[in-house]
Amino acid sequence: MSKFYFLAQKQIPTYADTVRVLHDEHVRLRIGLAVAASIFAMLILYIFFANSLASKNFSLKMYGEKIQEIKRDTARVEIEIAGKKSLEVLEAQSQALGLAIPISVEYVEAVSPLARK
Repeated sequence: MSKFYFLAQKQIPTYADTVRVLHDEHVRLRIGLAVAASIFAMLILYIFFANSLASKNFSLKMYGEKIQEIKRDTARVEIEIAGKKSLEVLEAQSQALGLAIPISVEYVEAVSPLARK
């Protein structure tokens, strides 16, 4: 048997058969349930993705605020460090420890054998 004979023997539904199937109450109920289930599934997905996006936006905002706070703290600490390294503070600390302040400083030249060691 050829496939053309098989296709010729097969009944092709007409438009009237399709409409008759759609008038069946069980088919309409199944189609309605399928549509309602797909709408419900899309609604659940929408709520899930909206919630996920909102929580990520909130965490980004929170981390941005933490970054700004850390930048402010870093600037404050750098100012404190610069203040503690200032010459006046070092001189006051050296006087408090009883260290002598050098009057003249002599540097060793690089060609000196002492400077090479």
